[in-house]
Amino acid sequence: MKNRYFYLTALMILVAISAFAVNSNSQTIYNNTYKNKFNGNYGCYNAGIESKLAEFRSKRTSNPNAEFTGGLVHKTPVEGQFLRLLIIYIRFPDDVEIGGDMNGFAVWKDPAMPMPVNPHTKDGKFIDTAEGSALVDFTQRYRQYTISDYFSEMSLGTFDVIGDEYAVTLPQTSTFYRESGFNYAQINEEAIRLADQQYNIDFTRYNNWSITPDGWEWTPASGDMFVDMVVTVYRKAPGYPEDDWFFGIGFPISGLADLGIGSPFHLDSTGIYGGSGVTCMSILQNYSKMTQIMLHEITHRYTGDHYEIGLMTGVEHSCFNYSPYERSLFEYITPTEISFPYTEQSAEFTLRDYVFTGDLLSIEINSSGEKYYIANHQKKSAYDGISRGGKICWDINGVQQDPYCDEGKGLYIYQQMIPARCNNFKNISLVQADGKYDWYIERMVPYFIPGFNFEIPLYERLTGNPSGKSEFHQPLDLVLTNMQEVNDDPCSDKDEDYFVTIDWLGDSKDGFNMGYDEIFSPYSNPPTITCSGAETGLTIQLLSQDIITGDITIKVFYDDALAVSELPPAKPKNLKVTKDIFEPLSGGFHPALSWDKNSEPDFAGPGNENAHYNIYRSVIRACQPDTGVEFELIAAVSSDSGSYIDTDVTLYPEGGGSVLCTDLFRSAMYKIEAVDVTGLASVHSDRSLINGYATECDDSALTGITHNQLPVNFSIFNYPNPFNPATKIKFSLPVAQYVNLKIYNITGQEIFSAFSNEYKPAGYYSIDFDGSNLPSGVYFYVIRTDKYFESKKMVLIK
Repeated sequence: MKNRYFYLTALMILVAISAFAVNSNSQTIYNNTYKNKFNGNYGCYNAGIESKLAEFRSKRTSNPNAEFTGGLVHKTPVEGQFLRLLIIYIRFPDDVEIGGDMNGFAVWKDPAMPMPVNPHTKDGKFIDTAEGSALVDFTQRYRQYTISDYFSEMSLGTFDVIGDEYAVTLPQTSTFYRESGFNYAQINEEAIRLADQQYNIDFTRYNNWSITPDGWEWTPASGDMFVDMVVTVYRKAPGYPEDDWFFGIGFPISGLADLGIGSPFHLDSTGIYGGSGVTCMSILQNYSKMTQIMLHEITHRYTGDHYEIGLMTGVEHSCFNYSPYERSLFEYITPTEISFPYTEQSAEFTLRDYVFTGDLLSIEINSSGEKYYIANHQKKSAYDGISRGGKICWDINGVQQDPYCDEGKGLYIYQQMIPARCNNFKNISLVQADGKYDWYIERMVPYFIPGFNFEIPLYERLTGNPSGKSEFHQPLDLVLTNMQEVNDDPCSDKDEDYFVTIDWLGDSKDGFNMGYDEIFSPYSNPPTITCSGAETGLTIQLLSQDIITGDITIKVFYDDALAVSELPPAKPKNLKVTKDIFEPLSGGFHPALSWDKNSEPDFAGPGNENAHYNIYRSVIRACQPDTGVEFELIAAVSSDSGSYIDTDVTLYPEGGGSVLCTDLFRSAMYKIEAVDVTGLASVHSDRSLINGYATECDDSALTGITHNQLPVNFSIFNYPNPFNPATKIKFSLPVAQYVNLKIYNITGQEIFSAFSNEYKPAGYYSIDFDGSNLPSGVYFYVIRTDKYFESKKMVLIK
């Protein structure tokens, strides 16, 4: 493990740039804090949308059994009925920017292309033109990677969406429109009229639905005398978003659920106005990025809300598929409901693939309406993006939704909450199987996208914490806005060696799976608690999985005592292996294990003396952390222990060289299990490893790395940061210096002096700083020598 830490002096640059960097070619994520700030334009949808939705809702019957009705038809269960979209692709003549290749999957890379090309369909189209047969299973009714197929799968075959695609090039440059005071509204009208002139479009084909007191009514070619849905898609608006001339919202976006047209105009006696469609940007990306924007804005026609998980998030955060909450809201699926309080001690359920079958279990966990949604994501659908991060998906598609990456299958648990401080005011979160933790910045690493010259934090877990952070969609720092984008390479001690994983989009470890993590209980990490931290008493156990279909059978325990008596302990978490150095001169060490302790009543505490942890080890001659090697049981330690030193293994530091010392290389891997007083054993922890040489071997002449060498550079950092109440400030001197090291508060008042012009030889130094008598806040530590000056921030949180 490396030992570099975050340089907090880069704070403002990192906050400003890093948030933009991953999204460098995409929309700035809509945030609810912008509501009511920009004259009624709410990010993805105009204020007029909400008033239109209210108008539609007011026309609904008072019958409590009436279906959900939005501002656009969203169900067409009768054969011969469908929603037909009019899609118009639009270019500015001065749009000359060439887009990225997107690993060969860019859809509108060349500005000379009249329209985007779908790489997944033979004709390059993004939507099918004719309704599919109801005799064909809805998962096969339309071509994969089309808008038609997406809505068919999300609605379980109850919503047929077809359409026509046209392309136009505007007659004037973006500069002309901008200087003339035009925005998307006037340009949309001009583009629609231009498409009609070029293609002689029959607009009555897109007017098939009318709203009635009982919902939407199919009235082909007459409807309500207005077009049902026009989708305008711009390749790019030159000068936007640097100049907010196109959308004029006040911050960058890539779509609005509105055409912006104030006064209706008519073509073929069919009206077109702002509410007749949506406006989208292609953002020069791949299929999934561009269609996410289109699908998102279309869906806004029947909900004005944004959600934390699902399609209706920002483009970068989107899971692509509709979440359980979204599909339930739109009445595409009906969950199996378990109400609170419970009337049974336990019950078993079998869940099939969530997207293809709609199987969903909903369990209320308190009287306030908080609930768990439980869904089996076997990723049978090309649109199931619940987990699209991780190293493998990054290598396949850059964590986009196409081409398909099947990593991250498993049982997923969503927690729906009333937005409150305890969940950062979000309405739903993902309960990640790999747990919640306190985090620290292990070091800074170079940003991985070419062309950006700054560093980002690499986070590591500190300790498990039920109120801590998990990686999915969450910043891991109280100071920075960064989320987990990179992970350490366990096979290297070089600072520059890391994996790009984008864990905040799912890392293939968030779902529960047989043999990986099988128990979600009051004692597991994460635990079954409410948003406020109250215990629920619920336990969910995975019983089995069909190896052919992927169907998962679970048992839900509503009685905690019953669950404790029947089940083994939860999976031990946060196993780490570090060096217990016993020969300072050579660096010789024993592997030292530590982990977070289990807390089950039949495992921890008095009366459980027979409960214990089993420790397993495997030593191999290559660093292969994912290899299926055999482990041997080497020890058992008491249940109140959270550490173990393996004195039977002695290793010496290695510099990563490939000559002379290669045959001496060893990788010691460990995993543990918890065994309760009845002898029931948990699943094994994730493995953790440490590398070294079997005997002392200095490969530094070949690698530039020596043991106990003097520093090459000046440096200073502190850990932990944030801290409470103590932290260590470490610095290095490559040459002897007179050193001044002082600590100041936010007002510039000196509060501590470690060194005042003291002579220090070259070497590594560490001082302890105790903030017990200081208030929470930001402090600065400043080092001055003849050749070095540095000022850094640290945060005391009590």
